Amino acid sequence: MKTKVLSVAALIIACFGVLSGCLIKSRTSGFEVTGHVYAYGEGLADVKIYANGEFVCASGADGSFSISAVTADAELTFKKEGYLIDAVKVTSDGEITVTARKSVIVELTATDGGTASGGGLYEKNEIITLAAQAFPDYVFAGYYSGGSLISDKPEYSFAAVADAEITAVFEKIKVTVTVQGDNADFVTGAGEYGKGDEVILTVEKRTGYRFIGWKINGETVSTEETYSFTATESVTVTAEYREIPVITDLSFDGDAISWRGDCDLYELYFEGALILKTSEVSVEASELFTVSTSGIVEIRGYRGGESSLPLYLTVDYKTRLPVPEAAGITRTAEGIIYSFGAVNAACDYTVYIDGEPLAVSEHADKVVDNKDSLAFNVTDFLTAGREHRLWVVAVADGTRRDSVASAETSFLYYGSLDRPEITLRDGILEWTAVENAAVYLLSINGVTVYEGSGLYAEVGLIGGRTYTVRLQVSAEGYVPSYIEKSITV
Repeated sequence: MKTKVLSVAALIIACFGVLSGCLIKSRTSGFEVTGHVYAYGEGLADVKIYANGEFVCASGADGSFSISAVTADAELTFKKEGYLIDAVKVTSDGEITVTARKSVIVELTATDGGTASGGGLYEKNEIITLAAQAFPDYVFAGYYSGGSLISDKPEYSFAAVADAEITAVFEKIKVTVTVQGDNADFVTGAGEYGKGDEVILTVEKRTGYRFIGWKINGETVSTEETYSFTATESVTVTAEYREIPVITDLSFDGDAISWRGDCDLYELYFEGALILKTSEVSVEASELFTVSTSGIVEIRGYRGGESSLPLYLTVDYKTRLPVPEAAGITRTAEGIIYSFGAVNAACDYTVYIDGEPLAVSEHADKVVDNKDSLAFNVTDFLTAGREHRLWVVAVADGTRRDSVASAETSFLYYGSLDRPEITLRDGILEWTAVENAAVYLLSINGVTVYEGSGLYAEVGLIGGRTYTVRLQVSAEGYVPSYIEKSITV
């Protein structure tokens, strides 16, 4: 801004009367100054005049003013809204002419992230240059006025034609945080950030999975479910989960402990002590326990370094009796005999015929003496013309469990053969034919003398003697029949 200097030094400022709108002050020694304020060739009224910052008067309607007793080197300043008026330094008595110019006010502000210069009071049409400087981690985004971008260059020049409010906008440098992989949908916090901002990534809980950690460039940077860091550059993050092995349906049927799972290895504990490691999904209780016992079994599964949640099961295990060895079916004249081996410690046996149980102790009359095995006459429980299935279970007392079933024996039962008749004629024993008979077995005094399908046998019996003759008729699927009689020759 320019300053005009008078040739005579001034001493004290005071108005000496009402001239052109100026105030009158007491006369004292000093310079006396008169003048006019013009704007574009015409007087400018109501210009406020200050001497060394103290208001003294205002210009009249024609722009004139008069001031007395102005101290030497006093500075006169002139103010009127919308105008630029240069200050004048008083150095002598006299008249001064002051020129007012239209002004433009440029109010310049800056957002966080930088500084801007160039705002202020300018003469209309004067060229204004704005300059913006961003702080570290920020970038200049542009000059805005009235919400509109007017320039995106940090240095911007324009002609001052009207008052303006301009904001220099700064933004943080943008960085992108990307979460990649199949688990990206389970992560919150990814996206665009300003450089230097805090990034907070959080993973969701996933049923059946365990969160392992966060990786950047293949290296684990955190194992916490929430990972925070400062955004310094764009980065790609991987959230790693690992599937937790699952064990289900843990059960005990008295003989075996079984479960479902897809683990590589299972560990079984009994009352807190490890008793077995296996890759199978079932184990016979007899492999775990040698005596009857009860307690809590715990099982854990492992796969890929991960452990399943433990499952617990209360077991009451009783050792089983050994399985009776079934000898099979024997067809005798007394009926169909089912034989099986005896089992030590068995208190009874249950014979099953086509799934129907028969307690041997309740049918003592059906037990047949047999020194090598137990024999049970099952004829009365069979149906002629039907195929039957038989098996046996050894029955235990309260301290042990029944045995498992023996091997199954199957056979077709047609019923009983009719009884033959036998006679002696001229040294020949003859007998009647029996329907469905396959084999006739003839014995005299306990000695077999004939076996076949014929109906007679020549025998050399000595006269005067008595013989015991027995003829048995047999066929597959039938109970044999026989006749036994004494014959005197």
